[in-house]
Amino acid sequence: VLSAGPQTAPFSKYGSPEWLRPSTAMSEVMLNTIPVRRGFLGVHRKRGIEPRYFLLFEDRLDYYQRIEDAEADPPLDPRGRLALADVQDLRSTQERSLVFALKSQQTLVLSALEGSDLGPWVDDLRAILRIYQQPPEKDPEKEQPQSGSHQPPPVFT
Repeated sequence: VLSAGPQTAPFSKYGSPEWLRPSTAMSEVMLNTIPVRRGFLGVHRKRGIEPRYFLLFEDRLDYYQRIEDAEADPPLDPRGRLALADVQDLRSTQERSLVFALKSQQTLVLSALEGSDLGPWVDDLRAILRIYQQPPEKDPEKEQPQSGSHQPPPVFT
């Protein structure tokens, strides 16, 4: 049973929430292979904050246990993956954390680690998420006036 507010994601037996597990379908169609940003962030878990190595792409956020796994040639599969299209909202807090509100009503919290700056991550994530949060373009042919609103008829010359 889900409550009205956002929940922290349940963790699978592998230690990652199911929505953060790598997706075969997603990896088969993935075109974005050059990360926008990379570095260590802390993942908030029940046991505390665990450092993980993250790669931010234009369509997803991947994380690895170790930097060596991400930098291998070819890279190993990520330990977890978040499709950015699934992010409903992103907030940054004064506690140097990022809070992802997901369309599934779950939340993911990441933090800057000691001595690191969260600002560049926030800027890049917000820029990418703007693309996913833009409303679809309206087709003027299909638009109909709302009831009670009066629009003049089109003028043809």
